[in-house]
Amino acid sequence: MTGEHELLLSLAAVLDQVDPVPDHLAALSEAAFCLRVNDFVLLHRTAATAGMRSGSPALRFVGPTTTVDLQLHLDGRTGLHALGLVHPAPKGCTAVISWPGGERTAAVDPIGWFSATGLPAGPLRVLLRRPGSPDLSTGWFVG
Repeated sequence: MTGEHELLLSLAAVLDQVDPVPDHLAALSEAAFCLRVNDFVLLHRTAATAGMRSGSPALRFVGPTTTVDLQLHLDGRTGLHALGLVHPAPKGCTAVISWPGGERTAAVDPIGWFSATGLPAGPLRVLLRRPGSPDLSTGWFVG
């Protein structure tokens, strides 16, 4: 199954390169950064980046002042594993990884790293809870 997941991530990266967001829509991205839905700011997904640690593709979500890089790995024993990096790292932040029917909370360390294991494959979303600031959320994506 790991090979299938890596293949899908590679395919997504190729599609982002072959069929990028048109310039006239990319110009609207600044407005999208400030889109607020249900008391959180929606982060905009950009093209997959080179791996954070292992060289495998990472998803990147950006907002006006915050970027989140996220790697997903499928482990046959524990399910999906998410490794994330929030930069700059907000103090006291937690990451809530949600899926239809559940969620898992992970502390964000002072450098900005967070990790969660045992996630189900399928639709996921990451919500960053920041004390004293609006929450930040990725859109839904398939892990």
